[in-house]
This record gives sequence, C-alpha cells and structure tokens, in this order.
Amino acid sequence: MSNTEVSRFVTRALDDQNVRQQLEDDPQAAFQGYDLTDDEKGAIRSADEHKLQGMGIDVMTARSWRAFHDVEDFAPDRPDLPGDVQA
Repeated sequence: MSNTEVSRFVTRALDDQNVRQQLEDDPQAAFQGYDLTDDEKGAIRSADEHKLQGMGIDVMTARSWRAFHDVEDFAPDRPDLPGDVQA
C-alpha cells in the first residue's frame, strides 16, 4: 500500500478544485503520477472515511475529504463552495 501517495493525492485534491473536477471527469487522468492501488483509488473516489483511515490517512484529513465529498454531492451549485465561484 502506498499510504504516502493516498495522503498526497487527497491533500492535493482538498486544495485544488481542478484535481477534484478531473477526478469526477477523468479519474484515470487525475490519478496519473500517483502510485495507487485499485483499492486506494476506490476509497478516494467513494470518500470512504474508514477505508482511508485504514490506509494510513490521518483522521482529520479523512473526515475533511468525506465532508467535502458530501457537500459537493448535496449542493453542487452552491456558490459559496470552494472552487464554484469563477473569478
């Protein structure tokens, strides 16, 4: 397992709306450059907090990814979400 890679990807995706969009549009391209197993990719895409923690992601990062994932699914058109407002 590549715990460092999972953490590196999730941390980057939390900070970069373009990575999140690419993850939605073209997951294979989003994961390019990261040494991730299929299970790790699945845990990231599903935002499974418990699986991510089991892969070595710290609790706060896993919860943040889960919460962010839930908010985008719940209210994708809210202009106050990070990345939704274009300058």
